[in-house]
Amino acid sequence: MHVGRSTLPDAVRYRLTLPAAIVVALGAPIIAAFVTSAVNQLTGGDVGFLPSLVAVLLVAGLGGLWPTILATLLSAGLGAFLFLDPPGPVVDAPADQWQLFLFVATGLVAGALIESLHRARWRVERARDAQRAARRAEHVIRADLESIVAAIGDGIIVADATGSVRLMNEAATRLLGAPMEHVAQLLQSLMTDDEGRVTEDLIRGSEPIHRDFRLRDRATQVELSSFPIGEAEKRTGMVVLLRDVTAARKRDLLREAFLSLLSHELRTPITAIYGGASVLGRSDASLDPATRSEILKDVVEEANRLERLVEDLLVLARLDEGVDVGQEPALLQHLVPTVINRDWPDGEGPPIRVEANAGLPPVSGDETSIQQVVHNLVSNAAKYSPTGAEVEVKVEGGEDEVLVRVLDRGRGLSAAEASHVFEPFYRSEAAKRMAAGAGIGLFVCRRLVEAMGGRIWAEPRAGGGSVFAFALSTWPMDPEEAEETSVAVADAS
Repeated sequence: MHVGRSTLPDAVRYRLTLPAAIVVALGAPIIAAFVTSAVNQLTGGDVGFLPSLVAVLLVAGLGGLWPTILATLLSAGLGAFLFLDPPGPVVDAPADQWQLFLFVATGLVAGALIESLHRARWRVERARDAQRAARRAEHVIRADLESIVAAIGDGIIVADATGSVRLMNEAATRLLGAPMEHVAQLLQSLMTDDEGRVTEDLIRGSEPIHRDFRLRDRATQVELSSFPIGEAEKRTGMVVLLRDVTAARKRDLLREAFLSLLSHELRTPITAIYGGASVLGRSDASLDPATRSEILKDVVEEANRLERLVEDLLVLARLDEGVDVGQEPALLQHLVPTVINRDWPDGEGPPIRVEANAGLPPVSGDETSIQQVVHNLVSNAAKYSPTGAEVEVKVEGGEDEVLVRVLDRGRGLSAAEASHVFEPFYRSEAAKRMAAGAGIGLFVCRRLVEAMGGRIWAEPRAGGGSVFAFALSTWPMDPEEAEETSVAVADAS
């Protein structure tokens, strides 16, 4: 038996299964007949169909319409055979006919009414179950939506048609500095000369809005996108997306500056190479050996400059694509002199003195990248050093690392300049007056050293000049491998 609470009358709170209801419909009239007979004998009167009617109503409440019909007909038959005078299936007396008719009609009507109440209760319960399921689904969807919105890195604000904020995720609060109750407060946080019009467009506009703003209290660039919800005449709210585009806009500016600088830096050596080659290739050119040698020297220098610029650009392109520079053991005390002897042979370029401890451990890095870093640092020192001034390169051991220092006696640099020299395209005004350059060589050094897990820095040199240095971590080795490496280093020295 299923028991369920309801706001319907008590008679329909309980209901038997159909087989049980049929059993009750067969048994209840028989029990009622015995009760009627007993009461009549005890009282000497005639209670009629009252006990049978109670039995029919009981069956109607427990079993529904069809068990009620069965109980009614069975009760009517038993009453006609047992309690009417004369007993039998044919009822002749009008009073008995009316009594039997009213009993059957009352039973059938009661059964039909109670069946209707059962069905109404069933429909009400189904409707309530559907409402509960809908509320649970709504809560689940809302919780999932809030979790998704909270996890999104961009700021999201959901507002109603009046501009009142209904939902604001943590990213939006963090970006704007505080939670907000109305979109008008959002516009008060942004730098705009037409705050009123923008607020009006946000609240009542029918088209999406996409604009860039800057926060009033800090130099943060914000991209605002607003999307209306609903039709233009029946707008129900809006969704506002906020994205911190400071880094992206800075990259755009750097890209524009890079393209402008690159076009100039590429054009200069190409023009010199083309001009020199054109002069040398003229059949009618009467050039003395000294002039011809000078032009050839200029062509070679500009070609080398162009090659270094292209190499630096290729390195930046590979690093921006996420290409791993690789990690392998490398001996700086061998690599650094090799680069100096290869790129500045005796008699060419400034005097360069290299000091390297022979017993230094290997470092973790990429040999090709290390060579490019050394070349760029030494080339930078030679470019800004007085003619004939010596450039020193020292390879020293440190705590779990090996350091390379490039020292010059140039104009030097201030602490402020030292904090910016490794930024892309940075060149101080004094450096611009002293020599040409693209401002990417030191930036390439920083990117390569950081890719190898090292560190790089610049500082003023005592007595005048500058120090540019980088350090790489030593290669991890077990004791046996360290002993073998020490022997190999000693033999190479």
